[in-house]
Amino acid sequence: MARLLTAHEILGLPRDSLPTQIRSRYRMLARRYRRDSPVQELLQDGGFLEIVRAYLLLESERRRDYERDVRAAVARREDPPPMPDLLASVSAEDKLLMVAEVALWRGQHREAARLVGTVLEKNRKNAPGWALLGEILQAEQKLDQAITMYSFATQFDPTNQRYWDLLNEATAIKEGRERPKPREEAPTIVPRSLPVWGLILATFILIGLTIVWLIPRMGPEWQWGIPPRLLLVGACDGFVLGLVLAGTDVLRHFDDELVSYSVPFIGVEMAPLGVYIIPAGLAFFWPAIVFYFIIVLLDEYISASVVLALICTAALTLLFSFVVYPAASPGILAIGAPVIFLGLVLGWMLGSIRGLPWRRKVKEA
Repeated sequence: MARLLTAHEILGLPRDSLPTQIRSRYRMLARRYRRDSPVQELLQDGGFLEIVRAYLLLESERRRDYERDVRAAVARREDPPPMPDLLASVSAEDKLLMVAEVALWRGQHREAARLVGTVLEKNRKNAPGWALLGEILQAEQKLDQAITMYSFATQFDPTNQRYWDLLNEATAIKEGRERPKPREEAPTIVPRSLPVWGLILATFILIGLTIVWLIPRMGPEWQWGIPPRLLLVGACDGFVLGLVLAGTDVLRHFDDELVSYSVPFIGVEMAPLGVYIIPAGLAFFWPAIVFYFIIVLLDEYISASVVLALICTAALTLLFSFVVYPAASPGILAIGAPVIFLGLVLGWMLGSIRGLPWRRKVKEA
């Protein structure tokens, strides 16, 4: 019997995803799902409905209880619990608006407007319908009409902050002002507790001491004039840095960022992000940076932890190339970067083990 997938696995998201990330991910999956099929068929498609159920669950107040049950099942080495079917309580009108929203995301504005019109004919006070009609008109650059639709949405549901944000954004665009910043900001990944700062500072001091020790002890040179001892120290420094940053939650859990989070592979099939990033970084590190940001543009989600890991690897490589041993800079840039990246990834994996006693102590500090 096949193992049940969690809501996070269905959407390909880490377990600590923010609401903006969840909506962006749902939008991407819905936009790409069976693009050649009419949007009206989506409500009869089991795969699409599974995506919607996962999205509704992670957007609802039941998310916390569900995630607690998933963690308990993992601890007992059992399959995760089935998702509660929140879609069953969604009205026919709201289901139609979901399909209309997908049509909008696919650029089918006329079809999206037709579906929304069907809903508004039955219920003129449907605030989500007016807001979605505003988004359709805004996508067509009809700002005056879009502002009117957003105004209707705020009139029928004045407590919904999203409708006010849409109204303010459209008004700002019409008046040539800067768009207002979204209210929901992603939390910083930099920890603020003093013990954690101290541990990170001590790590950088340790890396500096290893470099001071290495400079007069390079030893014989190897391929492209690189001393093997330099590569060994670089890998160890990367490992220690990854271990500490993961253990202090500066880098989020390895599984969440590179295993649970998936990106499109062939068609709508998904593959873990690490399947792309890790082999690319080990083969030749620098193009892997460009490769990752192409994935970001296509997937509409950026992992601050992956970016930080790439930055740390690049910084250590440049330090060894142009400060520690500039005589072998080209070789270090080509060979040293993948070696340092390998050390950092291994440290990240080990530092993400939740049961480590020292890791729990740092988190409690």
